[in-house]
Amino acid sequence: MKMEHLLIEVYLEDDVDLNQDLEQGAKLEALIDGSKGYAITEHEIVYAGKNGFVHEIEDSVGFGGEMDIEGNDEGTIEKRTALINLWNDICRKKIDEAYEEYMQRKDEFLK
Repeated sequence: MKMEHLLIEVYLEDDVDLNQDLEQGAKLEALIDGSKGYAITEHEIVYAGKNGFVHEIEDSVGFGGEMDIEGNDEGTIEKRTALINLWNDICRKKIDEAYEEYMQRKDEFLK
């Protein structure tokens, strides 16, 4: 069996409780169909809590805004691709560092 992770942003009414919906067996299709819209997020590093939710804006950062560069010429596209690759490398390194730090602290905590 193959496993993939897909990070999407779903825009819902304020009174929708996704945690409750998921715990009651809601499927992805139903959540998307009941939403005001959605977007697939690209080049993000996030912390997802219970049920895979990213609850706070501070729990994620994605390649965009001031991190990105503007322009559609060939040189800018090549530079943007290189910057995305750099962001990818940094994210993977930070994920590895977070894992190693957690395991060390876990061992210390359990002693």
